[in-house]
Amino acid sequence: MFLSVVMPVSSVGIDMEAAIASVCCAMDKQTELVIVINGDALNSIRKIKYLVERISNIRVIIAEHYECQNISDALNLGIKSSKGEWVVRMDDDDLMHPSRIRRTREAISSAPSDAFLICGLTKNFKKSSSFDY
Repeated sequence: MFLSVVMPVSSVGIDMEAAIASVCCAMDKQTELVIVINGDALNSIRKIKYLVERISNIRVIIAEHYECQNISDALNLGIKSSKGEWVVRMDDDDLMHPSRIRRTREAISSAPSDAFLICGLTKNFKKSSSFDY
């Protein structure tokens, strides 16, 4: 099944570069990354395009101000533009766990066909120091 990772980008910084890199490490051939640039990030379109120009399955959408006045508008534009059967949401200042895509597919595959899934990352401090989904 094809998955779309949608990442609204409203500001450009080191965190955004790390966020894109972490998604790329988790992606496979059945995954696309849709980056929606809006807000302050409009000033850094060249930098974002340079970061992703040599990576397949990444699309950059440049949102006009009237289209995206906030992060919700940018996320909705990304979802409408996505090609995946399922959407994985990603913030531009977060890191994606390397197995998130694979584990999301596993959760979808094992769920009933009429299920609505919300997958999140949790940290269990009692059991171990690793992240669990």
